[in-house]
Amino acid sequence: MSFSKSIHLLFTKLKLITIMRLGVIRFPYQPVPYSSGKSRRYQGTIERWNATVSVLDKTKSCSVLDVGCNTGFFSIEMAKRGNFCVGVDTAGKQLMVANAIKDLYQLDGVTFTRMKIDPENASSLPHFDTTFCLSIFHHWALQYGAAGAISIMKTLADRTNGMLIFETAQTDNCSEKYRKALPDMGTEPKKWLEEFILDLGFNEVVSLGQFGVIDTDDDTRELMMGKKY
Repeated sequence: MSFSKSIHLLFTKLKLITIMRLGVIRFPYQPVPYSSGKSRRYQGTIERWNATVSVLDKTKSCSVLDVGCNTGFFSIEMAKRGNFCVGVDTAGKQLMVANAIKDLYQLDGVTFTRMKIDPENASSLPHFDTTFCLSIFHHWALQYGAAGAISIMKTLADRTNGMLIFETAQTDNCSEKYRKALPDMGTEPKKWLEEFILDLGFNEVVSLGQFGVIDTDDDTRELMMGKKY
């Protein structure tokens, strides 16, 4: 490594450490290098990734859209594996951290952009081979209603050529405000999610496992994979 690259890498490390020590994000939702604080979802993110990568490592290099990317953990991990990734979020602080981590790992195959996806502008997104849509659907339901959230998902599904990784709050164990906004998933949320993803145009749906919900001890959510042939 050249002297100039070494200096740049050192500067990037110091920048990321400074960002986190200043409390820009006190308790990261996703793993962040040099972070001293960890949220309860921190470990859950790693568990979700381990379940996902066991499937994705069997696929060829692809283009990836990470909706609600937060600090970019899934985008960056996918980019490390040779994929081209676009992370989208509305939170400027999280994107600042994501870009610092990207520079730290000197990754060229990932980019982050600030964008609020809604039922009207979702169609402006290009096509991707794989789409991550984790813990964002219920927020869309709160903002745009169940019909609006479903509309966004239909558009994203149309623009997903191969695989969808999907997780959302479930009406059997979420807070009342989300329960009122989300479509009623009945007593079998897993079955509802399978049918929902099939209705989006995917040929196969597989559960990648059940994972804990933040701030609860017993509640879980299904992490689902939809696949097109």
